[in-house]
Amino acid sequence: MTKLPSRICTLAMVGTLTALTGCASSGGQSTTQEEANIGMAQSVGFRNVSEGYTFLYPESWKSQVTEEDTAIWNGEMLPAENVAVFNFVEDQSRNKTPLLALAVYTQDQWQQLKSKSEPLPTVVATKGDRVLAAYTAKQNPYRPDSLQGQQFAKRVLAPGQLQSAITW
Repeated sequence: MTKLPSRICTLAMVGTLTALTGCASSGGQSTTQEEANIGMAQSVGFRNVSEGYTFLYPESWKSQVTEEDTAIWNGEMLPAENVAVFNFVEDQSRNKTPLLALAVYTQDQWQQLKSKSEPLPTVVATKGDRVLAAYTAKQNPYRPDSLQGQQFAKRVLAPGQLQSAITW
């Protein structure tokens, strides 16, 4: 009879330790996520975790540019391993207009893309057998003298700006 209460006590202690460990783990993950969000806000950048590159974008992008995880650029599917599209977002209407796409290609994919007759995106970095290419908006979809047109134009980056903003 004395063995039964000691087993119950042992099970209760194991259950309590398991519950406490679970709480500590989720608390640690939450803190880590909060720290990551704070770091992102201070650095004004985008980190592609799966490919390992960082894009430090201009301060002006904070309010009117959003990142989207899609392989669609201007209505076309990009044949890349990994794509991040950055959209200009209008103030009032919240309409999104593609501004920049960063696409990671394998060397084989890049060679296939080069064999096509279409204009190639700008190569901004390479790492091992990977090529990071940038597709940028070729023209301003707004009237240049409109507020949206001026805001959009200020956010278009030149190839040199892109190359200096990427670490890989």
